[in-house]
Amino acid sequence: MFETINRIVIMALPVLFAVGIHEAAHGFAAWKMGDDTAARAGRITLNPLRHIDIVGSIILPLLLVLARAPFVFGYAKPVPINPGLFREYKKGVIVVSLAGICANLVCLAASGILFRLVLAGARAWATAGSPAAMVASQLLLLLWFSVLINAVLAVFNMIPLPPLDGSRVITVFLPVGLQKRVASMERFGIMILLFLFIIKADVVFSVINALITPLVVLALGQDGVALMATGF
Repeated sequence: MFETINRIVIMALPVLFAVGIHEAAHGFAAWKMGDDTAARAGRITLNPLRHIDIVGSIILPLLLVLARAPFVFGYAKPVPINPGLFREYKKGVIVVSLAGICANLVCLAASGILFRLVLAGARAWATAGSPAAMVASQLLLLLWFSVLINAVLAVFNMIPLPPLDGSRVITVFLPVGLQKRVASMERFGIMILLFLFIIKADVVFSVINALITPLVVLALGQDGVALMATGF
């Protein structure tokens, strides 16, 4: 029980930060493209409280941890964006849609670098069972969660299903009529995804896990992945 609670507490920070920076990146990119809607709403911020969705940012990740799912993910409140204000419509939609994914990939890379530094330092200076080793183990767990969560968010949002970012990148090249039809599906997109998780959880987990594994290995290295797999 203590181990589960510890993992939930340590996981909370990277989950909130990852979903927050994802949405803040959308808002910042929209602002640079000419739309200040998110800026006026105060959503271009790393303050997670501005982005939290009770279900997507708290309940869903918690349930996945308790269910011992192979990965954890969540989502935040969508940043308000008005594509009609973009200086260049298609370019604006593509840049804004990819901004969140790119932000998560940058966080993944930074977390991976920090993980390798902490691991190297712990092996060089921390003796087993010492306070330094205990602190290092908690930092490694936090950074591992950060790598995993950012990898999942980046890959997950590439799925071409509304309202995910991958859908918007593809939709912008469709005729206007089809764009409106796809946009009308956005309110059902999350329900469709949750339905797929319920009826085909093993398939969904397998596919996403196959996609995120190369990113995680690239960030942590084979030694890091092996270490986390054994629970260090």
